[in-house]
Amino acid sequence: MTTALTNAAIFNGVDNALYPGKSVLIENERIAQITDSHAACQADRIIDLHGQTVMPGLIDAHIHIMLYHQADQSLAFEAIRASILLKQILQRGFTTIRDVGGDIWGIVRAANAGMFTAPRVLYAGRVLSQTGGHGDMRPARDTGLQYLPPTYANCNQTVIVDGVEAIRKAARENFVKGASFVKIMASGGCTSPHDTIFNDQFSIEEIRAAVEIAQTYHSYTAAHAYLPQSIKRCIENGVRTIEHGNFLDQETAALMARQGAFLVPTLITYTLACEDVARGTNHTFFVSGDVIKSLRDKGLAAITQARQAKVKIGFGTDIVNADGVYDTTSAFSRQSDEFLVRAQVEAPFDTLHSATAVNAEILNMQDQIGVVKPGALADLLVVDGNPLDDISLLTGQGAHIKAIIKNGVFVKDELA
Repeated sequence: MTTALTNAAIFNGVDNALYPGKSVLIENERIAQITDSHAACQADRIIDLHGQTVMPGLIDAHIHIMLYHQADQSLAFEAIRASILLKQILQRGFTTIRDVGGDIWGIVRAANAGMFTAPRVLYAGRVLSQTGGHGDMRPARDTGLQYLPPTYANCNQTVIVDGVEAIRKAARENFVKGASFVKIMASGGCTSPHDTIFNDQFSIEEIRAAVEIAQTYHSYTAAHAYLPQSIKRCIENGVRTIEHGNFLDQETAALMARQGAFLVPTLITYTLACEDVARGTNHTFFVSGDVIKSLRDKGLAAITQARQAKVKIGFGTDIVNADGVYDTTSAFSRQSDEFLVRAQVEAPFDTLHSATAVNAEILNMQDQIGVVKPGALADLLVVDGNPLDDISLLTGQGAHIKAIIKNGVFVKDELA
């Protein structure tokens, strides 16, 4: 099957430019050719886009599909809900996501088997957390349990590990279930009961153990970390991606740049949290509203610090559907608002580059996704307008995205 998208303006994910008057030939699941539109083109289906923009499918490099298991619901319910959320994510133009915490291998297996339509999913499996760390949601009376029972929130998110051998075993078990990378909690957080965001977590030897196992699988380690000291401990010991990094400073940003590490900001989650605070509904947080606002504001400043230091910056949202709903009122419906938050501190190209080519590099899929070039997978969006001028075209639940193509197959087609 071949499809030609003609008379298109191309944003290729790499250049800060729009290339008008182009044709994109899709052959099976890949981009076969890019030519000028006036060149002769033969295909099974030829579509004149009348100058609309063709760009790479978006990539969300920090999201949680099944982070919270609701105590009053079954895992079957949660799995069906997750399948609905994945379909909605794809309809917003995210053709690839990186799930950074949750035992979702069964969901991904069902999607890959064609049981439902979903983005491409790369995942970490259960996050590695120390006792009392950001992933430890146990009441103090139950500290003897390593895996959390279904009656606890986050039961499928975390494995609690202490010591080098425990970390090695847990990381290997995740890879057995198809994980693409290792995720560790290297600092405290807002939603865990036994720590603060100011805690460093895991010893140097434990961090190195996680990195070592990831490397044996030709993979990498991602770390939840907020403060410079936590980030520095990770980067100096081989961690490749820093998730959040809200309090990043100039010195630590320079270190990240030297080591070739990535920053994956997740700003919309703090905007949502501030809205919860304003409504008086911040029941999922163990920190004050002032701390949450500080995380939001410092997160914006961290992007500026990282840009100045030439750190590679990805794009994430950290969307967590703690309420267990899947309609337009869910937190997931705000996923694309990350573009609007980032617009406060950077130009549209910088954010689009993060959400395409940079994220593809984080996923070790550069030249395969996140770009429009011959040989790449045909993960493409057709946008009615120029997102380099108006990044809000990528919000609104995909209203301005007229076509979504994943692996050469139309999953949304409003081009007729």
